[in-house]
Amino acid sequence: MMRVVVETDVLILGAAGAGLCAALHAADRSPSLSVAVVVKGLLGRAGCTRMVQGGYNAVRTEPDSLDAHFLDTLAGGGWINDQELVWTLVVQARRLRLCALQAVAGLGPRRPRRASEKENRTMAFEGEAFVDRFNSVWNGHDVDGILSMMTDDVVFEASFGKDPWGSRVVGKPAVREFLEEMFQRVPDIRWDEIRHAAHPELAVVEWLTTGTPRGGTRFEVQGCDLLTLRGGKIAAKRSYRKGQL
Repeated sequence: MMRVVVETDVLILGAAGAGLCAALHAADRSPSLSVAVVVKGLLGRAGCTRMVQGGYNAVRTEPDSLDAHFLDTLAGGGWINDQELVWTLVVQARRLRLCALQAVAGLGPRRPRRASEKENRTMAFEGEAFVDRFNSVWNGHDVDGILSMMTDDVVFEASFGKDPWGSRVVGKPAVREFLEEMFQRVPDIRWDEIRHAAHPELAVVEWLTTGTPRGGTRFEVQGCDLLTLRGGKIAAKRSYRKGQL
């Protein structure tokens, strides 16, 4: 039997919802990476996600709750689950369910669109996916990814500075310079989402930001971003954070 050697940066075993989501996130985080997916069945027709017909549990409205979902998941796993991982799943499930749906839906054959269809087609705004990508590129310090989500004339206001609005820069080149300096000055800075709301014209993301400036002390403070959207991109990003006395 002929032996075939394949070299890749990331190897993912399994091509159900979890495997395909992992592949999409890896490629999205670093497009230069080579990502390989290995599946023992037919791609798109194997794995538990298809067997349960795409079912994905997530808390949406009352009377359901995170605690109830947590206990149900532990019971389903015979109480041998890693409870920290289960809690992470429960908390993130609502946001990540769209990724699973997109991963499975993206496998079907697509009919090439005529030019007139492309010009007239209106893309639906996927708020959950938008916020998921927003969080990913910022916590990945992916400057190119951050700028790709902004309009060319974006207004960017940081939550700190000598002016009443903090610090303000306008346009992608100025934002790039600002971000590169910030990530160099605070190399471990990150923003952990608390909650969000997203609409086609406005999104709000609340977060807990932490980091340690070079030669300084670690900070930890809550805040939020108000994102004015235009055509699915950020036309203005205004940040606010709690003052510490």
